[in-house]
Amino acid sequence: MKRASNDATLNKIGDIYQYLIALLKCFELNEGESILIEVLGDVTKVSQKDSFQMEVKHHIGEDYLSDRDVDFWKTLKNWTIEYDKIKNYDKLILYTTSSIDKDSPFLDWNHKKDSEKMSVLKGIGEIKKSREETFREIYNDIFNVATYDNKKILLILSKLEIQNKQMQIVNIDAEFNKHIKHIPEINRKNFIFSLLGLIIKGIQEPPHYWEITYKDFEVMIQDTTPTFMNAERVPLPDDFSDAEISVGEEEVFCDKEFVKAIKNIQHDKEVPKAINDYWRKNMTIAKYYKDNFIFNTSVSSYKKMLQNKLGYEKENRVIDYEDAERNVQIKESKKFYNYVMGWEASSFGRINPNREFFQKGIIHEIVDSGDFCWDIGEKV
Repeated sequence: MKRASNDATLNKIGDIYQYLIALLKCFELNEGESILIEVLGDVTKVSQKDSFQMEVKHHIGEDYLSDRDVDFWKTLKNWTIEYDKIKNYDKLILYTTSSIDKDSPFLDWNHKKDSEKMSVLKGIGEIKKSREETFREIYNDIFNVATYDNKKILLILSKLEIQNKQMQIVNIDAEFNKHIKHIPEINRKNFIFSLLGLIIKGIQEPPHYWEITYKDFEVMIQDTTPTFMNAERVPLPDDFSDAEISVGEEEVFCDKEFVKAIKNIQHDKEVPKAINDYWRKNMTIAKYYKDNFIFNTSVSSYKKMLQNKLGYEKENRVIDYEDAERNVQIKESKKFYNYVMGWEASSFGRINPNREFFQKGIIHEIVDSGDFCWDIGEKV
């Protein structure tokens, strides 16, 4: 189970890294060019003179591109299959964080002629090994006698570049900083994650790919920049605003007091949304503010402000309905809950703007502490 969880995490990191690289390439666009994600492959650049189709591979820690590495061979196989779609691109790029060893047959790959590259591949394939099922299957598919076309393979190889030893995800901030010097340093990471959120949102929605032109990206930058220009004001990161908790994780929260409080007013349909907001709040704090003393001090004050506001709002309803029938109290408790969930998110400390999911999560945290409940038939 742990292995499966680790694999899922690595896959998510790989996806985010792919989107970050696509975003980096957006900063390099010129008039008339565009970037596509998940159309022909990981990242595609449409251009009259500098087009490419790129496959992006990320590895944690030190890693080397071996002669039988699936990153290379699967990529090559896919390009042979999609030949008619990729043949007109200027470059076919394997973009990888892996290094190339000094003894590797891929050393100096980008300076070799297509015929020399072919010799390298054939040389690798001629060596038979006892454990090579994965490699041999891919190799045989590429050089299948029935479908093999030497001219097509040579054309692919003439365009194929290996861009190795690229920065890993933990170091990628430095690359973005070259393009966003106009943003105060303290806000740069949040600025990038805000742009990244727009990309991910676009990919999540049908037809599940993303395309942006040079002009569209200019507008995106212009629209996003003002929020992050004030060094005294830091927007709360919103990369979890559309995230959905997994079924397994959701079950962990089902016995929480804030969930029981919602069920107590027979408002069960609101429980999934409440759990999601509570989880999103936790994830945001864990990712960005876990050891941030200033932020956590501000959150404590913010929490007290919300608790006081909740108390006054509830007291008005208790006064109005303390002698009412129980079914009326339940109905008004539901309306009270809905009213609070509709509050505009208040800024706090240096956080401006705040996010609705975060404020709702804090409110559920207050309820979870036992210091407040939604039932106007109870005085807590």
